[in-house]
Amino acid sequence: MNCNNLGITVRLITHNNALPIVISAIKTSAGSVKEKGLDYYLNRYIKEKPDKAEEWIRDAVKKYPSVLEHWVFTFFIDGCSRACTHQLVRHRLASYTQESQRYSISFALSSVPEDYIQVGRRATDDELKAKLIGFIEWMKELKTTINGLLLLNGVPDNIIESVINPISKFVVIPPSLSGRELLEFSLQIINSLIEYGTLVLYGVPYEDARYLLPNSMRTRIIVTANLREWLHIVNLRTSPHAQWEIRCVASMVKGKLSEIVPVFN
Repeated sequence: MNCNNLGITVRLITHNNALPIVISAIKTSAGSVKEKGLDYYLNRYIKEKPDKAEEWIRDAVKKYPSVLEHWVFTFFIDGCSRACTHQLVRHRLASYTQESQRYSISFALSSVPEDYIQVGRRATDDELKAKLIGFIEWMKELKTTINGLLLLNGVPDNIIESVINPISKFVVIPPSLSGRELLEFSLQIINSLIEYGTLVLYGVPYEDARYLLPNSMRTRIIVTANLREWLHIVNLRTSPHAQWEIRCVASMVKGKLSEIVPVFN
């Protein structure tokens, strides 16, 4: 599967550059710190023995992974589905901050074409209302187009792709779908989005209107975990038995980690 076509990005925000700390932890456990002192392992060991340091990390993965808990990485995952994050947050030894559907509807309004937005509004509430109305009209137009295509036989893939493309801004579309199945899937997504927007216009709180939103909705999430847990996540979620979307996310995380941590090369 080409993960680049899913519209998902993974960014390493920060890590605590803890390779010297991990080496120091290994040497502390082995009793070597009392001989050469902590500062030697923190400041000189890796410079003098870079190959040996890499060997120690690889051994730690197999024999004493607890030392890897001193190395912490934070990732920003953008564009994956709620179905994907439902799986990700099952890894309990991590911290998560996810885009809220209780306070935010930015997933939809940021992509509404200008032609659909009523102009001349100034108050914040009026601007939101104008964008919502524009979004609903946009979705209704797409719905009409898709209903028309469903009446035809043998619609070319490029036509379907051009019609479905706006939907992919809001949802992750399973790659197993094509042709009529893809049109039917998109139609149901559009129906949900229209009803969601309509409820919000009626004054229904976001936290209640969101019950209409599907698991395919794109989201953003910040994840912080130590290296031992990232090893576990990557090993489990890059397995051929893992679900295709989280497998792509885990593969992208692995790629970022491999730039820093020898064991991921």
